[in-house]
Amino acid sequence: MSTPNVANLLRVPGRFSHSPTNLALPYPHGGTAIGTCEGVDFALVQIHRPITAEEYGGQQVDAVYAGEQPRIYATLMEYDADALAALFPCYLAGTSGGPSLTVDVNSSVRAGSRLGDIAKVVVFTPDSPDSTQPWLLARRAVPMIDEAIRIAQRGNVSWGAAVVWALTPDTSGRVYNYAARRDITL
Repeated sequence: MSTPNVANLLRVPGRFSHSPTNLALPYPHGGTAIGTCEGVDFALVQIHRPITAEEYGGQQVDAVYAGEQPRIYATLMEYDADALAALFPCYLAGTSGGPSLTVDVNSSVRAGSRLGDIAKVVVFTPDSPDSTQPWLLARRAVPMIDEAIRIAQRGNVSWGAAVVWALTPDTSGRVYNYAARRDITL
């Protein structure tokens, strides 16, 4: 067991980008910056299935690891065209060129559309990228806006949209890397 050390406690502020081409380049690494986000959480939801024994009255005697469902949760804080295009399947450029979230039954993305079709490689870059703070590289991040999204339109609350990315395998079977930059390759 290691000796406790407060220097090992981490606060990792950072930013998201998608479709990076080279992680050695400065942020957004040859990709597209996603607007400012806050409340970023990387969740590893492990799935377990109980093994029960009839001879013990159906009591659980073991468990089987059945994989995991990794997710990234964040709140998008900017009404930014690049971020909206990367996160919302109903995004369209407005007629004036500004961002527009539009639901249209004649749209190419409607109920029943596969969100994996708009999945992207997403990277979380710490504000201190040369340190040992962990980066997160999601190999195929499927955007899933919070199902009960509420976008505040009040003067006393900042604009924010809760977003979720489901991390799924890319064509090589890789899902994510959570490590120092030096240990991650595209």
